[in-house]
Amino acid sequence: MTANSVPSVRHQSNLDEPIIDFVGARRRAQKTSERVGQENKIDRQIHKAAFGRNHSSWLANALEEAFYWMVSAAAVVYLALLFLGR
Repeated sequence: MTANSVPSVRHQSNLDEPIIDFVGARRRAQKTSERVGQENKIDRQIHKAAFGRNHSSWLANALEEAFYWMVSAAAVVYLALLFLGR
């Protein structure tokens, strides 16, 4: 057995590195989690605003279409009475 195959005490003093890496990894994961949370919050706000806009435009379109149908129906009834009344 050679002296190089036995780990030295100096080599074992690096046991703090995994703990430091763990702490650093934990901080990076925490920052990433916070960033993703903020992105999700922004996405929810965008979707909520888009849904509200779509909902209100859908309602306006439905009312507009109903108004045109009523005007068209009134015009047809008026024309029918005009021609049938004479």
